[in-house]
Amino acid sequence: MTAVYGLPHCARALCTQDGEKERIRFFAGTCSLRDDNELHLVEAKVEDNISSLDCIYIFSHPNEIWSISSCPSNSKIVGTIHKGTESSAGRAATIWRMEDGTLESGFTIAGDGEGGARKQEVRKLLWDPANSKPELLLALHRDAVGVWDTEVGSNVGGKLTAKLDLGMNECAEGAWNPHFGDEIATTYYRNVYFWDIRTMKEKGSIPGAHAMSIRNLCFNNNKPYVLSTCGDDSLVKFWDYRHLQKPLCHYQAHHHWIWNVRLHSCLDQLVLTSGTDGHVKLWNVNVSPMSSGQERRGKEPARSQQHMNLVKTYEDHEDSVYGLCWTSSTDVDTWTFASMSYDGRVVLNRV
Repeated sequence: MTAVYGLPHCARALCTQDGEKERIRFFAGTCSLRDDNELHLVEAKVEDNISSLDCIYIFSHPNEIWSISSCPSNSKIVGTIHKGTESSAGRAATIWRMEDGTLESGFTIAGDGEGGARKQEVRKLLWDPANSKPELLLALHRDAVGVWDTEVGSNVGGKLTAKLDLGMNECAEGAWNPHFGDEIATTYYRNVYFWDIRTMKEKGSIPGAHAMSIRNLCFNNNKPYVLSTCGDDSLVKFWDYRHLQKPLCHYQAHHHWIWNVRLHSCLDQLVLTSGTDGHVKLWNVNVSPMSSGQERRGKEPARSQQHMNLVKTYEDHEDSVYGLCWTSSTDVDTWTFASMSYDGRVVLNRV
């Protein structure tokens, strides 16, 4: 059931086409420092236990692509994070509209400004995961979070409406809470921070959540209050973010840095991880937040009730696996996921 697609250059960015519900499609972007870069839209086809990855479009893209974010309310809209202007070393973001096989630039979120390019650069774009506020887009800068009111119809535009200053808590990675639409989580080095974008204030933090840098974090779509993190210490951790003193459980999932932890949007017991050891791993996880009774008694869930069992290790890559995502087309196929290694190899698998 494995299918392979090759990009012409090295690559780091992969994401599902969130707005497409009738077909299984993924975006993959190259990050070559010397060659012309490209954004590829590929489609997965699974019939009679035979799968394939076919190229739908190849878009020319200025500068290397470091991250891709697909709009959940409009399949033609996609955002990329890329190197900024020639005079700026910082990364910027552009919201694009796909039209007749070309990318039309909607608007750009600059990665430079006061304080120097590196301080202002854009690290990640977040669309509302619950799609309850489809017009809102969050731009995570190194030192702030910009709240953008966007238009993503036939015309694409955006206006900065609010800005959350992170102070000394710089941002490296982030996630939007699917259960409470005013809450986001960001990471900086070994720490996790929780923010309210309505009041523009910090709500809490996990200092020293990992022994080394945190690379990724993910909210559980089905269980409120459960957050997963992973990092360079080779650990995956699960947290009840109402009780931040210690994780619900943690496991050494890889033998090197872990770059991705991905919880299935419907079947949250299915978890994918990938890292610089070149492996993708599928886990069967049973982790639950503390019940109200346990909260009142100050009691932790029994360790036997929390487990993370390895189901399968996928060894389809020969380089670090930086891209990993489940399909968003759950009405078509719930079991498909894609992974991508630094050498530009995109692999499709089904559970």
